[in-house]
Amino acid sequence: MFNRVKVLTVGISLVIGYHCFGDAAADAIARAEKMPAAESLLALQKLEPSSPKNPDLLASIALDYCELVDSQGKRAADDALRYAKRAVDAGPNNAKAHVSLATAYGKMTDFVDNKTKMQLSQKIRDEANRAVQIDPRNDDALYILGRWYYEMANINPILRMAARMIYGALPPASNEEAQHYLERAVAIAPQKICNHQALAVVYKAMGKRDAARKQWQAVLSLPATDNDDRQAQVEARQGLSS
Repeated sequence: MFNRVKVLTVGISLVIGYHCFGDAAADAIARAEKMPAAESLLALQKLEPSSPKNPDLLASIALDYCELVDSQGKRAADDALRYAKRAVDAGPNNAKAHVSLATAYGKMTDFVDNKTKMQLSQKIRDEANRAVQIDPRNDDALYILGRWYYEMANINPILRMAARMIYGALPPASNEEAQHYLERAVAIAPQKICNHQALAVVYKAMGKRDAARKQWQAVLSLPATDNDDRQAQVEARQGLSS
């Protein structure tokens, strides 16, 4: 359901929980987040024995595993989920921990049947909502909610049937709600390509062509830092040319 991973490790508030674990862990996590996921994972796991209940550390490890799912498959998804659950257990009031769990659940949807996908979608929404309750300016959680509302508002017929089995009826969702959350994400973190690209997709679905074009132009104006960003720029060029 969610393709974005690396961006979830950038710009997240690193305040909650750090007073318990010291600046050294915070500095190490900040440095690791600038590395490729595989290198970051190795660096962070070296810290784990000395900080086994640091929710920010555990969440960062979970997000690194999420980023490795495309290359390592379900094993990485399982590890991401395991660390994310530990992060939430260690820091139930830590927004980053809940973002990591929402992201890990999203990655697990690649490996399950349609009924389980819909069960996981409910957990994705719940974890992202919890993160926003803790930190209303957590743009990563807002992004996830925006994507969730867009996906549910435009769900394909097969998943729609699975959703009815899980929810009894489809949960209320609309492109307008997706727009609300993604506009908030863009306002908080305008430097993130993924926020602009997701909002452009929603605007296009709503027939707001000029608004979509502005977001695609923003995508192309920003520096691409990874493959997800580069793919978003490809899609932005296609959107502008169509």
